[in-house]
Amino acid sequence: MIATCTNQNQTYCKLIRSHFDDVYNFLGEFITLKDIIDQMTNLEMIYTHCGNHHADDTTATAFIVALKWLIDSIYGRYFNYDGFCKRVSSITLDIRKKEKNGEAIIYDIGYGKFDHHDHAIQKKRPPKTINGVIDISVPYSSFGLLWQCYGKAYINLEYLVRYNEFPDPVLVDKYFEEFDSINIIPIDARDNGIYNLVESNYSETIANFNAFRSTDQNVPIFKVIDPNYKRISKDKVFNFACDFADRTLYGWTENIIRSIYDDTWVSKILENQDKNDTILVVDRIVRPSDAIFASNPNIRYIVYPNNRKFGCYYVRCARRSDRYDQYLFDPDRKELYGPGVTYIQGNGRLVNALSRSAAIQACRINDEMIDHSLHINPSAQAQFEKGSVVM
Repeated sequence: MIATCTNQNQTYCKLIRSHFDDVYNFLGEFITLKDIIDQMTNLEMIYTHCGNHHADDTTATAFIVALKWLIDSIYGRYFNYDGFCKRVSSITLDIRKKEKNGEAIIYDIGYGKFDHHDHAIQKKRPPKTINGVIDISVPYSSFGLLWQCYGKAYINLEYLVRYNEFPDPVLVDKYFEEFDSINIIPIDARDNGIYNLVESNYSETIANFNAFRSTDQNVPIFKVIDPNYKRISKDKVFNFACDFADRTLYGWTENIIRSIYDDTWVSKILENQDKNDTILVVDRIVRPSDAIFASNPNIRYIVYPNNRKFGCYYVRCARRSDRYDQYLFDPDRKELYGPGVTYIQGNGRLVNALSRSAAIQACRINDEMIDHSLHINPSAQAQFEKGSVVM
């Protein structure tokens, strides 16, 4: 089946066609964006193991559903997900045939490319330092393998439908790897029996859904939880866990897309920023990464609106590194930053001010405090006593 587009989404489809030949590296194998779209178009069923579920297989299920739903939505197709996931105890020849024909994906079972239980061919990440453990190589689980194959395409398409353009590939690479390190490695480590490396409250929460297996099926607890969950499988408990995974994955995805957009947006603003200024003032909430400030190394603070209190502004220290830790605010000396400062976070990285001008004043005073060995100089002291605004 060839992916076709409705008139409603012609803009998306035109942009996608221009990126059809974009190549993604799946652990040494190469797959194009067009290949991925065609795979999701032809996909009719997914297969995973039966019995107790874990964060690995439930999040993998949520991810495949999210990717297929995204592509189907772009191309204006309707797909009934009722029974889309089948949980089995073994992979039959018929299932293998469906996989070969592109009608099925098999994961976390069957010793295929999205399974991790064959230790002879188990794929591992490049060695890295995690929580002080040097050069440890965490094996991929099924979710980690699926993310390696489809993750970048997923990020690109999610960004496209929000902002009508493809994101900067450098930023995609950055947040693709960051997502793996922050969200997937804890899942993969625990699923591969590595419990003392990283904590994963998410994995434990998903596993706790297994307790419902022993619940009397006549008790209406399932209706109390959520009567409208996605019925992708006949297994109610698995569906509930996948529903939770789906919502979590949505939040993780939003963080990626928003971070890429913030980095892109702030980069454009910095092009016209005074190279000597230490303060970046913007008119919306942003959380750009440290690397974005490479072109403006003097930026120490970001001032942006407080979304909790109308009219108030936040000041956030722009970076997290030893070099810039010296520019943190002192929470024990809040009164020195002016009457407009109402709160300083305990770690000194976040300040709340009653106005934009009060936020900027706090930054200026902090600069002078730092530049004079943490002692208020006469100029800053006089400004503070008068309550004047330093611009």
